[in-house]
Amino acid sequence: MASMHPQIQVLPGLSPALPPRIGWVSPLQRKLEPLSPLVGGGSFIPAPISDNPGLPAEDGSRVIAAAYRDPDLNPGWLYVSADSGAHWMQASAPNNNWFSVASSADGINLAAVASTGSLYTSADGGKTWVSNNVPSQPWFAITSSGDGSKLAAFPGGDSPFPVYLSTDFGRTWEPDVTREGSWASAAFSADGTKLAAAMGGYQAGLVYVQVTQPTLSISSSNGSLMISWPKNVSGFVLEGNSDCRTTNWTRMTNSINVAGEQNQVSVLRTTGNHFYRLKSQ
Repeated sequence: MASMHPQIQVLPGLSPALPPRIGWVSPLQRKLEPLSPLVGGGSFIPAPISDNPGLPAEDGSRVIAAAYRDPDLNPGWLYVSADSGAHWMQASAPNNNWFSVASSADGINLAAVASTGSLYTSADGGKTWVSNNVPSQPWFAITSSGDGSKLAAFPGGDSPFPVYLSTDFGRTWEPDVTREGSWASAAFSADGTKLAAAMGGYQAGLVYVQVTQPTLSISSSNGSLMISWPKNVSGFVLEGNSDCRTTNWTRMTNSINVAGEQNQVSVLRTTGNHFYRLKSQ
């Protein structure tokens, strides 16, 4: 039986103190100072948001900004622009202590989180917004894949909370309890297969990357077991154990053969139960 669990791996030697107000996080995610020039100074030129978003524009023309609060210390607003920031319009989402925003590459699927516990998404470039069904915890960061389907929301503050993940544009969410913490910032890769996040904000923290283990396959072959996994996977070793409830996992020393697109290891059948897993090095 294969044991498969996504893991979060610490990047050694990286322990930055990253305040939650850091600017650009990734090409797909933008966070601004709580008191941005949109409300604290400079010119504010409203412009309507079209009922028809038109063709997707992955050139940065559709952008979103968030204000934590206004100059009078009232909760801030979300703002959207369809012309690279030349004109802005206040979004219909309620005012809140917005802390982080995320966008799909074309600027159509948007998400925003507030330190007061709210998480909102928009599927029409910011014209309408929907409150998502997530726990009310202090959200400090949110990030999106390039198409907007994958979202990851990260809590911050003084107490650790679980990360929440969505694979359907925010319609449903699941907790990822493999790593709880007080997070400051996060970023998805464009295809949504890689996720990086930094703890900290109020104190020094580590940078983490989430690594999803490849799938093991087991088949019977001439009295032996054939264990296989994708050959393009690196950084993992095969381990075995007669009882998966214990920590007595041992590294398999059997030779690895490549057949097509798979790594294969042949092991003799044994009586009783035996379990196998891939472990990151």
